[in-house]
Amino acid sequence: MIIDKNVPVQKGWHRAKKLDELYYTINAMEIGDSIFFKDFKEAGRFRARASNYRRTEPDFTKDFVIRKLDDGWRVWRTK
Repeated sequence: MIIDKNVPVQKGWHRAKKLDELYYTINAMEIGDSIFFKDFKEAGRFRARASNYRRTEPDFTKDFVIRKLDDGWRVWRTK
């Protein structure tokens, strides 16, 4: 490892947005669209990511709900 000296600290802190399949799917969904998940962990992860975008991005206004079905979980875009 190389130690650098006298490098000024950048002002502010910015967390990079994770641009993966979840990000693109969440942003592509329209009101009434839904996604089925066999595993609650995956459905919860999808719903949590959408909730994080809603909390941290001022222009993100989409809402999602998650419901238990007989054979898995489904997440709907409601707003």
